[in-house]
Amino acid sequence: MPRSIAVTGRAVIVVLGLWLLQPAQQALACEEVWFTATAEQDGRTVIFRSRKGPPCGVAIHEFPVYVSVLWPYKPANDGGMPDAATNAGQIDLEDALIALDQAGHSHLMLVITGNGAKEWIWYARDFDDWIGRLNGALRSHPAYPIDIEYQSDPEWSLYRDFINWMPGTERLP
Repeated sequence: MPRSIAVTGRAVIVVLGLWLLQPAQQALACEEVWFTATAEQDGRTVIFRSRKGPPCGVAIHEFPVYVSVLWPYKPANDGGMPDAATNAGQIDLEDALIALDQAGHSHLMLVITGNGAKEWIWYARDFDDWIGRLNGALRSHPAYPIDIEYQSDPEWSLYRDFINWMPGTERLP
């Protein structure tokens, strides 16, 4: 089961920043906005990196499969973050999987880091195709300590709930 993004106890949320990504293949009028935010969960900092909304021109019903890739790790300190070597491996994994998004097979929507785990959340067209492409993308990589789960979520409910929970973001219908 993917870990819950609900922060238990008293949540302290700070929006850290926004940045614009402009993929070359998209018209100039279409900007991809991402943001980062922090919260506290079980006394540890959790960092969220998320798109502010669905990618430009994407019909969410065409990507009905919620995919969670979870990398549990032993926190490097009381803050709950990964050590440098683990973080480097996590960056390598994400960099290898960007091609899945660029080819239109999925969209990375949310990354959650902290409290002993990093989780990437994608919405994909088809899980069997996506996992096959993931395996192909990682063929030359070492085995990563990840757990992958998926479920049908044609309304993007988990992502929608996260965005609607996050202060300072526009509510999604």
